Amino acid sequence: MQIPIKWLPAQGRAEQLILLLHGWGSSGADMAPLAQALRLQFPQAAVLAPDAPTVYEGDVDRDAERDANRDANRDANRDAGTDAETDAERAAERAAEPTPDGPAAAAHRPPRRQWYAVRDLTPEVWPARVAACLPGLRSWVLAQQQRLGVGPAATCLGGFSQGAILSLALAAQHDGLAGRVLAFAGCFTAPPLAAPEHTTLHLFHGADDAVIPADGSRQALAWLAERGGDATLDIAQGVGHELHTALVQCALQRLQSHIPARTWRSALGAARALQAADDEPTSPPSPPLPLPLPLRSP
Repeated sequence: MQIPIKWLPAQGRAEQLILLLHGWGSSGADMAPLAQALRLQFPQAAVLAPDAPTVYEGDVDRDAERDANRDANRDANRDAGTDAETDAERAAERAAEPTPDGPAAAAHRPPRRQWYAVRDLTPEVWPARVAACLPGLRSWVLAQQQRLGVGPAATCLGGFSQGAILSLALAAQHDGLAGRVLAFAGCFTAPPLAAPEHTTLHLFHGADDAVIPADGSRQALAWLAERGGDATLDIAQGVGHELHTALVQCALQRLQSHIPARTWRSALGAARALQAADDEPTSPPSPPLPLPLPLRSP
């Protein structure tokens, strides 16, 4: 995959790894506002935002239609016994030329990509399309962790829309691949079999999202709660299907202030062990127990 956003710490090695997945018909470069906010808050983090491996189907359809129209015009010219271009064909050729403004300005933007196709997408086939993306995505995450020397606990996987859906599915299938997930405007395509024990899932949604309604995140939170998962949910009023600054600020706050449930459980377990040791008879003396690790976010 191409990686248009590849930001490394100005000095020293990366202490955290943040991987951001864009939405349908978008590109890694469109994750820049979120990437920049995270980079400012975590200057020792490596922040990567790749392009999805598949060309956006809308652009494929547009190009196919343009080529078909061009071929039809040329066939009509041949049938008429002339090689002259029609006015329509000349206009199409001019529109395809790069210009600083006008219809062809889109030629200067990054190619649009998608993680999976949405044509003929139904609830029945949706989980399979998502699952088909996961092996390659997991391999890519592992490769970045190894290349930059950052472990799973210090890895944060984030995504918007399709990218959020993939992030949630990957965390559910491969528990502990990342310590945190930031899912903006996403959902589960099917109830997860189990909640991750080693990954905290943070869900963010616009209340007015008409593409993936906020109920998708509400349902995800309910499923995770039923299975004992560690998850949070933030919903912004008056926000649609977008990476809104209000949701970005919520994500920063969650990363800075939320102590994962697994950290609490570890600390409480160690505290109970110490309490049990204190309650035992002092004779004969028991060997000293290790102190619990200090509480901190990974």
